[in-house]
Amino acid sequence: MVSLDEFYWRPGWRRPDRQWWRGRQKQLLAGQSWIADGNYWSTLDIRLSRADTVIVLDRPRRVCLLRVLWRNCRYHGQAAQAEGCPERISWGFLSYLWSFPRQHRPRLLAEIDRHAPTRVIRLRSNRDTRRFLAAM
Repeated sequence: MVSLDEFYWRPGWRRPDRQWWRGRQKQLLAGQSWIADGNYWSTLDIRLSRADTVIVLDRPRRVCLLRVLWRNCRYHGQAAQAEGCPERISWGFLSYLWSFPRQHRPRLLAEIDRHAPTRVIRLRSNRDTRRFLAAM
């Protein structure tokens, strides 16, 4: 299990060099089997080219927004995602979240289609997730 946030962010929410990040992600996903959690556009091609299964948590905007706010309240000031990166809310992230359904979801689904993994699972609700997990 690879939580990409943990490897991407430098202390103080600094971004890594793009080439370093691509190389690091190739190392992280070099094994025969892996699960990666994260959504980094600059390296999506690396994950999709190696993935046989893609699971998309495709929740309504309001659900995502509420969960971000809940996470911030619960972990505010604590490093919940990456070492040296205390939980916070930024307008940039909220803007990305708000624009995701119209701007980013179509692009994501097109990239998934282009790489044609064996199996694509879209979980649109808690019920979908419970059913998926129960079937495993």
